[in-house]
Amino acid sequence: LVDIYGIDHGIYEDSPGNQPIPGKELYLTIDSKLQSYIEKLFSKKKGVVICMHPVTGEILAYISAPDYDLNSFAGPVPVDLWDGWNADPERPLLNRGIQGLYPPGSTFKLIAAALAMEKNAVGNDWTVNCNGVYHFGDRNFHCWNIKGHGEVNLDKAIYQSCNIYFYHLIQKLSFSDWKELAEKFGFGYTTGVDLYGEQTGNIPGKTYLNNKYGKYGWALGNLLTFIIGQGDVLVTPIQIVQMMNIIATRGNTKSPHLNLGNPSGNVNLLLKS
Repeated sequence: LVDIYGIDHGIYEDSPGNQPIPGKELYLTIDSKLQSYIEKLFSKKKGVVICMHPVTGEILAYISAPDYDLNSFAGPVPVDLWDGWNADPERPLLNRGIQGLYPPGSTFKLIAAALAMEKNAVGNDWTVNCNGVYHFGDRNFHCWNIKGHGEVNLDKAIYQSCNIYFYHLIQKLSFSDWKELAEKFGFGYTTGVDLYGEQTGNIPGKTYLNNKYGKYGWALGNLLTFIIGQGDVLVTPIQIVQMMNIIATRGNTKSPHLNLGNPSGNVNLLLKS
């Protein structure tokens, strides 16, 4: 007999001696060699690593660090150990891959790029002169390269991650279309990965901003922060991986999963070339 604290109390005297029924088998998608290699590379580091097959959605390696020793749950967990995990500012109990919420940064520029191509808003011959700064209202918005990138088209803007190009680009796009496409890529929703506690993230709309900030809520300046993945835009790392899968396969991918015997459903998003 084992109680709720994991303590073994021995054999029940009145037990008829029935043998336990084996549980169901579970086969994981994890590549043990790749997992071991990444764990060594990631030793004493903080963050997330997710390796996934872009077509099948199979998770080949998954690291959330720092973490804890799983063997600690083989028996009763000492109160001081449990309290220590919860009090640790490094948050070892947080599954960063599916629960950590972060601004996606420049990876989110791909949403605007995809929308521009989908709507034929600009061609690859449309260029912007990046001098390192963009004037909007009474504020200056800067490129990460303070010296500027010079003349850039869409390809160069993606390659060089030029903020100024995308500041100009968002003026040619509809905010509602941008938000809708971000959600079609899976942001603001769970991916359906077979892990507990997945978070949805946040793709803010006008109503959200007005409710949160009142009279300082929605403003056109929000577009300049959202398009480069900053401000109130929050995503999980696994959502970013799913976005890359969708782009790489032109929508012909499956949802992320760890159970090899139970692949998740298709992600239905077709992208124009």
